[in-house]
Amino acid sequence: MTKDKAANLLSHTYIIPMKTLLPFIDKVHNYFMKSSPDPEKELLYRHLKLSEEFGELSNDVMAYLGHQRQEKLNNFDKENL
Repeated sequence: MTKDKAANLLSHTYIIPMKTLLPFIDKVHNYFMKSSPDPEKELLYRHLKLSEEFGELSNDVMAYLGHQRQEKLNNFDKENL
């Protein structure tokens, strides 16, 4: 990765303060516990969702850096990163 690409990528980084993030996490946790009170299933759902989101983020970062197959690069929009 070049320094320019790294600097540009970091300029789009958003830092969320913990005092803002923790109430949001609690709200999401409570929502999911109401819809699925089974702790084992809830852990599985959260893991799968986190894995899905991480995969999407990884795909966008790889495309931004130009390390994807051409078909994916043709459909990539930097504004959606």
